[in-house]
Amino acid sequence: MRTRRDQVQAYRFVTRRIVSALLSGDPETTNLPMRRLGMAVFGSVLTAAIVLGGVGAYGQLTGGAAPLDDQTLVIERETGATYVFIEGKLHPTLNYTSARLIVNDASAQVRTMSQASLRDRPRGVTVGIVGAPDALPDRKSLTGLPWSVCDVPDPVDRQRSSTRLVIDRALPGGTPLGDRAVLVSVNDQRYLVTNNTRLQLLDPSRTITALRMAGTERLQVGQQLLNAVPAGPPLRRPSLPGEGEPSSRKVAGQSYDVGSVFKAAGRHYVLTRDALVSISEITALLLVSNGGRITDITPNQASEAFEERRIEEEGVPPTMPALYPAQPGQTTLCATYRKDSSGGPPTTTLEVFDRVPTELTDSDPGLVPVRQTRRDAVRTAEAVLLPGGKGVIAQASPGAGTSGSGAAGSTIYLISPQGIRYPLGSAATLDVLGYGGITPLAVPGSLLALIPTGPTLDREDAFAVFAPDGPAPSAPPSAAPRSGSPSAAPPSGTPSAAPPSGSSSAAPPSGSSSAAPPSGSTPSSSTGGTPSSGGTGGGSTESTGADG
Repeated sequence: MRTRRDQVQAYRFVTRRIVSALLSGDPETTNLPMRRLGMAVFGSVLTAAIVLGGVGAYGQLTGGAAPLDDQTLVIERETGATYVFIEGKLHPTLNYTSARLIVNDASAQVRTMSQASLRDRPRGVTVGIVGAPDALPDRKSLTGLPWSVCDVPDPVDRQRSSTRLVIDRALPGGTPLGDRAVLVSVNDQRYLVTNNTRLQLLDPSRTITALRMAGTERLQVGQQLLNAVPAGPPLRRPSLPGEGEPSSRKVAGQSYDVGSVFKAAGRHYVLTRDALVSISEITALLLVSNGGRITDITPNQASEAFEERRIEEEGVPPTMPALYPAQPGQTTLCATYRKDSSGGPPTTTLEVFDRVPTELTDSDPGLVPVRQTRRDAVRTAEAVLLPGGKGVIAQASPGAGTSGSGAAGSTIYLISPQGIRYPLGSAATLDVLGYGGITPLAVPGSLLALIPTGPTLDREDAFAVFAPDGPAPSAPPSAAPRSGSPSAAPPSGTPSAAPPSGSSSAAPPSGSSSAAPPSGSTPSSSTGGTPSSGGTGGGSTESTGADG
């Protein structure tokens, strides 16, 4: 009986004859066709390795002589340092944005090269804008609404709070304030926030008592939050001509003095010299705050003396709003600018949180602390929350209740992932930085003003020569704009007298509030970090990367 080994050998013999017959046409051949194929593959791989090794060695020996086109943006692979190649010289730039502005073409060639390949190339002066971003958000990473400005209470000191600006991130757990109200204070001023507006209380002590809010807990908030809330009329006791004198108009068959307050079927009225005029409950309470009283009459009696006339400012709530039970040290108040659900223009809505949302605490990794700079005309937020790696192209909106593009002629800003807004020198800068065709997001100027201002991103400023003590007047590198690119020409070979980009004061966004910072707060001046220039190393190899 055959063993298993005999069966395997017989099987291999038969299959070998079949393969030989198919490949060589001779089942009795002693040469193995598959062995020839294996040797051919091995030889091919070995030859390819030798060729590639030769190419690599050639690149090591001759890479330093590889040509660079004029106005090429070069990135050093090992360090990320940026250069621009102009007129045969590599000019180190302070940051990537400055290099893009100098090249002046969004489609310009970008080459990633090693330190060794850059070693023997002539160097020019270091140029760039101090404080410009070293990375630009991708155009697909640009975000939009909602924008929320929140006043976060200090858990230890009830008289202190900080302002947070949240961009493109909804805050869960909030309750719309609606027609309810919260009493807030900023320094010595008092406000009633309700119906998405802020109403300043003039003569606060008397007004609070008249509106029956004595003893009500009030929230200590920053001016930054109130600037983001549309302003309503101030609340004060109106002054009536002839107040205290007898009126010529009788009410319910009786004579009353000018300033007498009446109530009929839930509506309030005040008597003038010649008629009964409708007023809000708030105005009625203010009028009787000097010891007067509200007299009840019937609707028919009111209609006999009534005259359609307005004596109070537009926007005063018709009734005294119910107060939200705010708790100082715990309740967080936010004003959110978001799209209207019915398709109308974006609106600002007020929300309250009984506890500080996690997104607004220092434990959230996306919260970026920011500092006010000398360029800011108003006090900014203490922190900005922006989704990681994302940015915004924004412009001040023409006014409340408007939608679409920003105000004509207003500055366009690039908001970086680090929570800094950079004014763009011109609309053409959008194209140069790779944002051509993007419509800036229109937001209220009061919200834009909450973001600290960086230096203006302008091509002429990008040519400023950097010195150890800051940009100095010097002869910047000359570079003719490419055809079809924006025509902002760099300074000529004469010494540049342009001031440093960081030294000019940027005007606040149009529409922003110009209220002075609260007392006790001192804006901190920005300090430009020391930028890293390109390093050099040994060797002479060069490897070019893909366009970035």
